[in-house]
Amino acid sequence: MPLPTDTMHSTSSNPSRITFNTAGKYFIQGHVQVANIVDGSGNTAGRRHLAIRLNAGNRNVVTQSSPSLSDGWGHQVSVTLNVSVNDYVELMLLQTSGEVLAVQYSNGSPWFTAHKID
Repeated sequence: MPLPTDTMHSTSSNPSRITFNTAGKYFIQGHVQVANIVDGSGNTAGRRHLAIRLNAGNRNVVTQSSPSLSDGWGHQVSVTLNVSVNDYVELMLLQTSGEVLAVQYSNGSPWFTAHKID
């Protein structure tokens, strides 16, 4: 049986968003893994920030850290929000290393979900 989505995501219109069609309280979660730079030397410069933003406003929750040399950087962020119909959330990634770093599309990365809890 397919999972109900309440048509909260579109791959053609605003694909970076989860848009709420039913008001209520939602648990929202996201995860991103950033790969090392191509030569494999690692990149510990700068910081990595992952945030959930509501309606293109301020970030509601932010997690940040400095990466290590051991591997790519992965982080998860979550928040519970009360939303209205047509509110939307986006998962935002910022990295300040000065290098081009790619999002890793493996090991379950990236993902972004919203679950109605009330």
